[in-house]
Amino acid sequence: MTSPEVHAEAWMQAMHDSVAEVVSVALGVENGAPSARRAPLPPGLAGAYLPVFSALGAVQIGVIADAGGCQRLARALLGLSEEEPDLEPSEVRDAVCEIANLVAGGIKRRVPASAGLELGLPLFIEGSVSPADHIEVLACDIELAPMRALTVLYRDARAPGARSPTSPQPPRSRRG
Repeated sequence: MTSPEVHAEAWMQAMHDSVAEVVSVALGVENGAPSARRAPLPPGLAGAYLPVFSALGAVQIGVIADAGGCQRLARALLGLSEEEPDLEPSEVRDAVCEIANLVAGGIKRRVPASAGLELGLPLFIEGSVSPADHIEVLACDIELAPMRALTVLYRDARAPGARSPTSPQPPRSRRG
């Protein structure tokens, strides 16, 4: 790729491959193959969001799940057995932020160097995130039976390589 444009398909592939690597290597889960999709996100999920900056603008990468899913992700990262007590909320937040760092680092390695990606600091958010209408949401499911988590990437749909502004956007879930 000669231009620094990163098309939606390249982001999806980089996210998919990074999540597969993190699930297998860092979380130690075999058969945890992720599946990439474009779809609305369920409301009320918590997780870590990490900004990624480039000359083209910024994207946000998130690792999100319900409270039990965040606990399970953190336990997997730390290699804890089911018999061990639950982690404290601060430990869960730290671990999920680290998973977001790992995923973002994997994406950075897979996106063309010409994009010049720089990682920001992760932030843990509880509750729904509602992106603006011009934000494209790409998601990658993480299946860790019986838990399901998502890795999400938010980017400006008007950025180079994004869908055209006239393309239909997936419906957003809103909390009333």
